[in-house]
Amino acid sequence: MTSRSTQKISWSFLNPFDIRKGEGRKTLLMFLYFFLTMVVLYVLKPVRSSLFLEELGSRNLRYVYLGEGLFLLFVTWSYIQLAKLLPRKRFFIGVLLVFISNLLIFWWLLHVQVPYLSAFFYVWVAGFSITAVTQFWTLANDLFDPLEAKRLFGLIISGGSAGGILGGLLTNRAVKWLRTEDLLLISSLFLLGCIFVIMFLWKHLPATSSGSDRMQKPIETGSTRKLFMTSPYLWMLAGIVLLAKVGSTVVDNQFNAIVEDHLVGKAAKTAFFGGFSAALNAVSFLMQLYATSFSLRFLGIGISLTLLPVGLSLAALVTFLWPLLSTATFLKIFDGGMNYSIQQASKEVLYLPLSSSVRYRAKPVIDMLIFRASKSLGGLLIIILAPLLAIPNERVGALVFILLPFWVFLVWRTREAYLYLLRDHLSKGKADEEIPKPRRATEVLSFLYDEKSFGELRSFFTQQSSMTRKMAAAACLAYHRAGKDLEAARKLVNDMIRREALETIPHQGPEQNGATKEKKFLDELLLREAEREADLEKPDSLPQEDPEALLGHIQMLLESPKKDMAIKRKAALYLEQLATQEAADRLLEILSKSRDHALRFLLIRTLLQIKDRNSDIRWNRILIKKEILREAELYQGIQKLSHYYFKATKKKEKFLFLEVALHAIADESLERIFRCLGLLYPSEALRIIYERLLEHPTHDAIRSHAIELLQNLLGPEFYGIIELLSDDRAFSTVSEEEAISIVESMVQSPDRWLSLTAHFLITELGLENKWPSQGPIASARSFESLDV
Repeated sequence: MTSRSTQKISWSFLNPFDIRKGEGRKTLLMFLYFFLTMVVLYVLKPVRSSLFLEELGSRNLRYVYLGEGLFLLFVTWSYIQLAKLLPRKRFFIGVLLVFISNLLIFWWLLHVQVPYLSAFFYVWVAGFSITAVTQFWTLANDLFDPLEAKRLFGLIISGGSAGGILGGLLTNRAVKWLRTEDLLLISSLFLLGCIFVIMFLWKHLPATSSGSDRMQKPIETGSTRKLFMTSPYLWMLAGIVLLAKVGSTVVDNQFNAIVEDHLVGKAAKTAFFGGFSAALNAVSFLMQLYATSFSLRFLGIGISLTLLPVGLSLAALVTFLWPLLSTATFLKIFDGGMNYSIQQASKEVLYLPLSSSVRYRAKPVIDMLIFRASKSLGGLLIIILAPLLAIPNERVGALVFILLPFWVFLVWRTREAYLYLLRDHLSKGKADEEIPKPRRATEVLSFLYDEKSFGELRSFFTQQSSMTRKMAAAACLAYHRAGKDLEAARKLVNDMIRREALETIPHQGPEQNGATKEKKFLDELLLREAEREADLEKPDSLPQEDPEALLGHIQMLLESPKKDMAIKRKAALYLEQLATQEAADRLLEILSKSRDHALRFLLIRTLLQIKDRNSDIRWNRILIKKEILREAELYQGIQKLSHYYFKATKKKEKFLFLEVALHAIADESLERIFRCLGLLYPSEALRIIYERLLEHPTHDAIRSHAIELLQNLLGPEFYGIIELLSDDRAFSTVSEEEAISIVESMVQSPDRWLSLTAHFLITELGLENKWPSQGPIASARSFESLDV
């Protein structure tokens, strides 16, 4: 099975437009919503500044700064109370209608020239800017799950940068034909456009899996203060917001000081700031479009949040040593570019494990009040520490070093809490549907000997046990392909059960002398090992074998294709009880050579048991990773073949049996992937993730949280595995040549189930004549030729 497509998948994180089926409309609408919001914001900010400076002058700005803080307290309280009263759909539109009405009132009052109105408008714009952006992200958190957010938030944020550019250009041009006050009417029209965008979003929302019902209701009532008192995670979120804003304030202070020292004259400063603003928007736009998705999907939430403090500290060190205009500009652009892209998107992802009710109450407090207060705290830090440490203004960025250890520590504590919330969410997210009563694989054979209806055999198809599903599917396939010959079905299932050494079916017929000796030898080894563990004296009748020779003999038993599976189970059990480094190394070596998946299951289970018994084992990570990737390649091939089979037989009358068999084989491969991962990572977390993935085979919020937890657990090393689980497009486009290649590899596989399924697929898909007569598939064109 080719790994070419696997490599293709692993590089898909570089695509900034990785929009998948069912995501296009809401992504486009949210992009447009943020674009329109930023257009309004970048129109209103110049308007408020010009109105205020014209009426009251810059000397009075200090008073409106104080007023902003007090006004935000009122806005935050009002926003939370309104969210408690209105259903979500009415709430978002209601807030925008309040903004529009406010703008119309300000427009009328400005025309009648009310004294000090510019001060009130200045404060109002501050409240509007932070509320509008918070509302946008609150809605985005409701519409996107973690996997979607990591892929699409960067693209959506870029709409804000585009909106900011248009807003600035529009203001610059419009004042040539309109009065400054009349730009409020234009802003109202753009906000009206936001309302229409949200209305279109509601039409799309029922297609999502989680947001439709809760949008019909207000958030649950409760004390916001009590919420923060009982949730350390919210304080961690608030801390990350606070430290990022304090760091930006320090950088901004240093930047302005260096500009003041290096540029002379108002015109020179104005021209520089204009060019700087354009450069910052351009860098932000590119980072939003390309870097954000890459960082979140490939590096994970922890590293993505660490990039800003570490990068800021390194750039601040350079500026401290060389306080030049170029270094200060780079530092400021890095800070702004990161805050508007990776940092912003990463912070929003941290909100996703929280319930919608908690987000609607906590987000305004963190993103509005704490964010605004952080700027004041940053100024206070400069006022106190800069003189105390004798740091001049042009080197004040060095204060970021003080923040660095606390910032990085908080980021990784927050990451741990984030993963804990995801895991807790998954633990409570067990499927509610009724699980069929477990039935053993050997019941299929009992069923056949009782000569029950084959229609009733379908009841085995929904069993959790993949072996049971495979047995039932194989029985049905043999029955129908052999002209409804019941004896053929019995023989096939009985032989497969014996090959798998399922313990409920006794071995029929006399055992070979060699097999009897091997079993006796292994029984003696197991007895001696049990006595050793119980601190009993070893019996004198058992000689002391050379340990290396003994391990070599055990390895030979496990590798031999002629040995019965019952013997191999005992050999593996001895190595499990031995639980030494040498035993683990031998098992990994055998695993790397084995292509029999029943044996691979046995070997991997034994390795996990050794891991539990001996925590000092040093695992060969490279070898284990190689086996994980091999299983991933098999999983991808089976999934591709399953999709190809479904499409190729879509318009034909077909049985369900092959689909059941292919899905069961894929499930087994996925289980082996997770068991191998269990050798390198915490097994309990992997077990929860694996169970949720099986319970939620199609994309929904639970599956998204499971894959998100898995990605953060594994890191970039296994990004290809994450893509296989999260993007079914890898399986949907399969050519006939690729399907034939996969079937050919299955026919040649020493694994009986792969070979058997491949033979059935050949006739079902009409592939008998695709190879020359001497080819591997042409040699087994009929059911009668199967050696099972």
